[in-house]
Amino acid sequence: MNPKINIITPPDKIFSDCLNILLIHPSAEIQEELQKSYLTITEKDINLYQFEKNVYSPEDMDWLLSIFNFCDICIFNLDASSPSVRQLAGYFISKPKTYWLTNGDVSVYNHISNNRVYNLDFLNGGYFVKT
Repeated sequence: MNPKINIITPPDKIFSDCLNILLIHPSAEIQEELQKSYLTITEKDINLYQFEKNVYSPEDMDWLLSIFNFCDICIFNLDASSPSVRQLAGYFISKPKTYWLTNGDVSVYNHISNNRVYNLDFLNGGYFVKT
């Protein structure tokens, strides 16, 4: 059986027993690494939520917070996020399911979370294989 991978953007939501991953402003490199190194080998069905809009409505922000609350993994690219989304960074980063990327020296966030990543190697822990 081939796993099913759903790519979902605002305002859509899918309620299922899949692995739910939220990407917030992912870079092209992160998207490519996720595709080549993980999605091509996964044994699980995955809902992949992507949030990368340049103009946000209140409904978009509600969607983002809603999806974040039920996702299993959040990958947050601080450098590409808008000022509106960056205002929520402290909340997102304070949760253990959030892995965040930045090229800057953001010492405040380093005090909040040890989940700063530079690539997706942290996903090698069995997220994509059936247990």
